[in-house]
Amino acid sequence: MNERNSQRESLPPADVALATLKAVAAEIALDIPENVIERLYVLQKRHQFDSDRSASIQEMKRILEAHVERPGNEETE
Repeated sequence: MNERNSQRESLPPADVALATLKAVAAEIALDIPENVIERLYVLQKRHQFDSDRSASIQEMKRILEAHVERPGNEETE
């Protein structure tokens, strides 16, 4: 077993999921900071079994809008 697999196996399952999200974001050069990915992940994890998803969807929207509206994150046309 190589060192990278050894590190992944030692993490709790939730941390493996977050690590995977971060790795994919880095691999595709997603322009979303790790702290935003972490906040979205924690939010979804906390509300994953809620029957009413509207509150978590609104919170996700708020987090993403705050990121997009931050100076330096404007889209160029």
